[in-house]
Amino acid sequence: FGTFVDRYRKLAVMRFAAGSTLVMFVLSGIMSLLTPADRLLDLAQPWFWIFSLVILAGAVVENMRNIALSTTVTILIEPDRRANANGLVGMVQGLMFIVTSVLSGLSVGLLGMGWTIVVAMVLTALAFVHLLMLRMPEEVRAAATDARGGFDLRGSLAAVLAVSGLFALILFST
Repeated sequence: FGTFVDRYRKLAVMRFAAGSTLVMFVLSGIMSLLTPADRLLDLAQPWFWIFSLVILAGAVVENMRNIALSTTVTILIEPDRRANANGLVGMVQGLMFIVTSVLSGLSVGLLGMGWTIVVAMVLTALAFVHLLMLRMPEEVRAAATDARGGFDLRGSLAAVLAVSGLFALILFST
């Protein structure tokens, strides 16, 4: 998503990601309400796979918000303090990933998938409303890029391969 984030205003990207995630979570909630549990949980039924893809799409698109958020450091923080700010942003995002993973696992285990979807919808809606009310200075002009199209997969792959060990790190974290 980096090339997409670079092309558009960061706040607009964060709003798009949060809105898209909210739509996907609402769709999964509707599917959960309308589809009998035995069909929704049956791996042989298409409903399980559609339900899983809808939730996964919402979660993956939400990652675009995190990328855009971390790039706002260059807009909001003075150049001499950016290294510290980048470190703090990385630390907070890492800790939030851990906390979110633990809480979502506990939620599914203790509350069930239906209530977990409700919690996800409410929290995503709150974040989206906050982003709608938020104002921030934007970059003067979009970053110069030689990327083609909305998502430059070829350019992203070239950039990843240019950094020694980065591909292994991405593969490991995946």
